[in-house]
Amino acid sequence: MSTTQTLDLWEQELRTGHYRLRDVASGQGARGKAIEVEGMLLGSAFTPTFSRAHERPVGHRPALRFLDKDWADDPGAARAELARRDPLGRAAALSQGLHMTNYRDLVQERGWLFLPAHAPILNRSSLWPPLPQDMFSSSLFAPKDIVLEISVEAASIAQIVDFTRYHQELGFMVAATEFGRRHADLTAIWQIRPDLVEIPLRALDDRSSNHEGRALTALCRLLHESGAMVALTGIDTADALEQALQTDADLLEGEHAGRRQPAQSTLSTVRPEPREALEASLEAIAKGATFESACERLLNEEGVLRCYLLDGNGTQLADNLSPVGVRSDARFWPLANAIGASWSHREYFRSALSHPGQVVRTGPYFSLPDGRHCLTLSIARSAGEPALVLCCDLAETNAA
Repeated sequence: MSTTQTLDLWEQELRTGHYRLRDVASGQGARGKAIEVEGMLLGSAFTPTFSRAHERPVGHRPALRFLDKDWADDPGAARAELARRDPLGRAAALSQGLHMTNYRDLVQERGWLFLPAHAPILNRSSLWPPLPQDMFSSSLFAPKDIVLEISVEAASIAQIVDFTRYHQELGFMVAATEFGRRHADLTAIWQIRPDLVEIPLRALDDRSSNHEGRALTALCRLLHESGAMVALTGIDTADALEQALQTDADLLEGEHAGRRQPAQSTLSTVRPEPREALEASLEAIAKGATFESACERLLNEEGVLRCYLLDGNGTQLADNLSPVGVRSDARFWPLANAIGASWSHREYFRSALSHPGQVVRTGPYFSLPDGRHCLTLSIARSAGEPALVLCCDLAETNAA
C-alpha cells in the first residue's frame, strides 16, 4: 500500500482483508485504533525525534505495538507469532494508515510523521500520488507533515532520484535512512539530494574512540554542506548523547535524546557587514527599545534573512524577525517556533559571548528555519546585566 494513499482507501482495504479495525480503550494500556490479526491486537507507538536547538520533539517515528499483555511482555515471541499468523506481512503493510489515524487523534503536539517508502513503492511510479489536493482527503494531513524515508539500497539511484524530486515538488520532506559505515555512499546522497540524512549511532564500531568521533563530526559537516539536515538515531545511553553532542547534528532520536544539552567550546571571529546596523540595534535594545523597533533598520539591510535575540545561556528570547516578504519553506514549519530554543552549541553564540562588543561572523552553514545555507552575524553586550546576544542571518551570497 502506498504511503500516499488516503486514510479512506486504507480503511476500505482493511475491511476487504482478514483484519479488523478496533477502538482500543485506555484499560487495555492504550487509546485510539488497533488492527486485530488472528486474535492479536496491534496498535501504534511513537518515538519522538528531538530538535537539538529547540529541545523539544519536532516529529515522531511510528512502530507497531503489541497491546495484548501476554505478547507485550515478550516482543520477540510476539513478532514470531505475528509472522506465523500473518505470513504475508499484510498487517505491517496496513500499519501506515493505522499510525496516521492514531497520530492525528492521539498526539497533541504533532510535527513531522516519519513514514517509510518501501521498495515496491520506489520502483512503481504508478503508486505515486496525483496532485496534492487529491491526497489525504479526510486525514487532516498535508504533504508538509510527512517525512518519507528511503533506503539508497531499495532501488536504483535513478529511480530514487525521480521519487525524491517528485515528492519534494509536492511538498514532502524526504529522508535517506541507515547512513553509516556500511552504507555511506556520499555520491548517492549528492545525486539524491534528500532533505534529511539519518545516521544510526550503531553504524559506528566504537563510539568512544576519538577517530570515530571525529569521523562522525566530519560526516555531519559534509552532509550539511550537501544541503541536508542530519539526524542521529539510537541515542540510548548517556555516552551516546555525549557523542552526538560533539557533532553539528540537527535532530536526535533515542531514550536519551531529550536530555538537556551542555554548551560547547569557543571558536574564532571575523568582522563583517552590516556591522553598524547590528551594533545600533543591540544598543537600542539595551536602552529599552522593543526588539521589533530596534531591528527595523537591520531588517532593511540587503541580504538579511532574519534576526533573533538570545540571553547569556543561548536561549532565544523572542520569535524570529524577518524582512517583509521573506518566508521560510512550509516543510520546515515544525522548527519555526524558536522561542525558548537553545543555540548555545552554535558558533555565532559562542564567538559573540567570548568577544563582547565585537561583531563576529560564521562561515556558511546549514540553517534550520528554512533548510538553506546562510551565515550569521552576532554581537554580545560588552557590559551590564543581563547578557544579550543579537544575531542576524544573511543569505549565503553575502559571504565574502
